[in-house]
Amino acid sequence: MPFKNNDRSALYRLTRYWLNSPFGKEKGEWAYSVIDRKLFIETMIGTKSDLPLVEYKLHMCKGKIASSFRIEQRTGQAPIAVFLDQTGAALPEEVGGKYQRADTADTGMYAQVLKLSEILGADFDYVRVDTYTLGNDIYFGELTIYSGSGFPTLENKESRRRWNKSWDLRDTWFLQTRHTGWKARYAGDLRAYLDIANRLSP
Repeated sequence: MPFKNNDRSALYRLTRYWLNSPFGKEKGEWAYSVIDRKLFIETMIGTKSDLPLVEYKLHMCKGKIASSFRIEQRTGQAPIAVFLDQTGAALPEEVGGKYQRADTADTGMYAQVLKLSEILGADFDYVRVDTYTLGNDIYFGELTIYSGSGFPTLENKESRRRWNKSWDLRDTWFLQTRHTGWKARYAGDLRAYLDIANRLSP
């Protein structure tokens, strides 16, 4: 515990603050507000191993891969990362942020991570599937629809093309649900626009 002398009272105060604070409100992540807040404890991964802990973030659309991101040495002073194609090979895209780009060799676990992500992401028009690998073991991280709180942008044209091909907004809950009033008008106009855009897309 990150407290002097294992101060349980300090831990209780901190966790009560977490449970009483609406997560994501300041960034407009409204969906978190309807989820019951719970506290759970996990075992730290890799604390007794010399093997590298590798993090994968796979963006899935109806179970199909749109983008893959691999991170290594996250807790170090110079974390490295790289975008991957569907085979796990490194892409030349810049990673940005706090990461340094590095074409490190894949650990051989990408195919298994991708298969797991395809299963976990099958029921979502979009979801990011986070996993970790340590040697030959795969650990589940999280599923999120708020990747980067919804703020990341795509500078690479090929990335935008791949995303546009992968994520069909007509599969979203909003456009798959019957609405009334202004929502029905908006959904109809948006669906019509997307149908035209899909027909014109190369």
